[in-house]
Amino acid sequence: MIAQYRFSNWLAVESGVQYMMKNYKLERTDFFQGIYQHSSNGYIQVPLKADFMFGGKRLIGFLNLGVYGAYWAYGHVKGSMPNILNPIDSLATTGNFYNVTKPFNYDEAYSFDKKRDNRFEFGWVIGLGISYRLFSRWNIF
Repeated sequence: MIAQYRFSNWLAVESGVQYMMKNYKLERTDFFQGIYQHSSNGYIQVPLKADFMFGGKRLIGFLNLGVYGAYWAYGHVKGSMPNILNPIDSLATTGNFYNVTKPFNYDEAYSFDKKRDNRFEFGWVIGLGISYRLFSRWNIF
């Protein structure tokens, strides 16, 4: 959800509330094939930007410059690793470390730690794009 206040047809101030996902996956190969971790993280973000606009009446180019603040609201991890405490498993004859009968699989919410995790994030915003005016107050960008 974005709100924009126009000072003129070429300058505006923009802000709003956004939900941003930052995900990554670590996946091992070769000797450690099968070991992986997929992390999903959700941030509530509030940017404050100056918009510099150029172009026509309906098709408008823009440049954004500003700052943002975000809060790490959600974390989830899912993965698989060898269960080294299982006495039945050992290295397979194929030499693949992960070829075990009972791997340790996990799929859980991330546990935040006040000492370890900095849940606030601040930074710069820069953007370049185009928008198309549908109606007097509605744009697609």
